[in-house]
Amino acid sequence: MATQMIKINITDLGTSQSCEVEVHDDHRISDIVQLVIEAWDLPSGHRMLTRNNEEIIPDQTVADAGLEEGDNLVLAPDPVGGAELPNNIWRNRLQNESNRIEERQFYQFDITDDGPPIKNRELSVYLKDAPAYRKVQGNSDPVVVKEHTLKITLRRGFPDEPPAVKFSTEIFHPNVYSGSNNVCIGMLTNWDTSYTIIQLIMAIDALLSNPNPDDPADPSAVELYKEHPLDPPIRPWLGGSEAPAEVPSIRIVANEPPASPQIVQSPVEPPPPRIV
Repeated sequence: MATQMIKINITDLGTSQSCEVEVHDDHRISDIVQLVIEAWDLPSGHRMLTRNNEEIIPDQTVADAGLEEGDNLVLAPDPVGGAELPNNIWRNRLQNESNRIEERQFYQFDITDDGPPIKNRELSVYLKDAPAYRKVQGNSDPVVVKEHTLKITLRRGFPDEPPAVKFSTEIFHPNVYSGSNNVCIGMLTNWDTSYTIIQLIMAIDALLSNPNPDDPADPSAVELYKEHPLDPPIRPWLGGSEAPAEVPSIRIVANEPPASPQIVQSPVEPPPPRIV
């Protein structure tokens, strides 16, 4: 496939520095952000790229984000410490999260908003062919159930504030608290603003048949899963492992004011960002 390279313009909201960056369709937005931060020696802290006051999800590729030749982007602070995104950017973040789930073309979900204006968004995600145990009244032994409903609540502090995640259907699992059905997973306890909801859903989906017994939320479920392990379900994205095509480095081709030239080379595919 032909190499797809384009040039985009990035301006830092805080310092008004600008640069032109040459990127490939497969470059991730988060890598572009990191390259520009290093080029301008900006202080540490979360930052995001925006286009027309809309946030571009860090996990997206250039192609996913629909970037085009000559696009003008702004590098803006990504609020931390309980700060809230402006309403328009927050609404677009919510829409982008829904779009990412739809793009996976696997998980069905419903949306319930508290508003207007939107103060909370609740996603009901239906997990199909996702085996886990459930205690059923009148049965002495838990039974395997393959359909579950996951409720994910995005509060106004999202993405700085992690989602609230629980099962709205009954489940017996080492990493789900008995009674509340709240999910215990490292991705939530070590939440980062770059995480996306589709990543969280996929992590919980994988956790069902492959629990973490080291720090269980429900110790009474650990032995059952050890003695009667469940086969992981088939997921399209886990099949096949074609080697990725070589992708050229991200390259800053014009920088105002100029940054100190640095060249980083590596045989790893795709190569790391390169400033020239």
